[in-house]
Amino acid sequence: MDRKLYLMENDLIKQNNWFQRNWKLVLPISIVAILGTTLFFSLTAGHLGDFGKAYSEPLLFQRALMKAKENEEVKTVLGEIEPVSKMAILEGDINYTNQGNSVQFTVRIEGKNGRAFMDGIAERVADSWKYKKVTIRIKNPPAKKQTIEVLKT
Repeated sequence: MDRKLYLMENDLIKQNNWFQRNWKLVLPISIVAILGTTLFFSLTAGHLGDFGKAYSEPLLFQRALMKAKENEEVKTVLGEIEPVSKMAILEGDINYTNQGNSVQFTVRIEGKNGRAFMDGIAERVADSWKYKKVTIRIKNPPAKKQTIEVLKT
């Protein structure tokens, strides 16, 4: 029996690291993530400041809510209305303009008979808010969708 001797070389096969193998996938995902994050923060930066300002001015909502509580139609449809919670402010929409002297807001309110949204427009006069418009939008049963104008000037 003839034996042949075969020699094999044990060269190491150099393997690329994970990034070198997947850079074509990582690069576009990274670019989209960076652009998306930048766009998100540029669009919400001013709006987040409006929410902070709204938290520091609870009288803005309390006085508008007092006007709504005085309306007989609101009392009939919603019942006794609870104070506006901090979470309701966060769920709503606040837009300050005119160097913080004008505000347009939407905030969720709750009564014993249902929920609604209170929309308002106000301007700062001295240290208090003068309301131009306060509207209650009711969407929950038993009431059908309806809008109650509490104040309009």
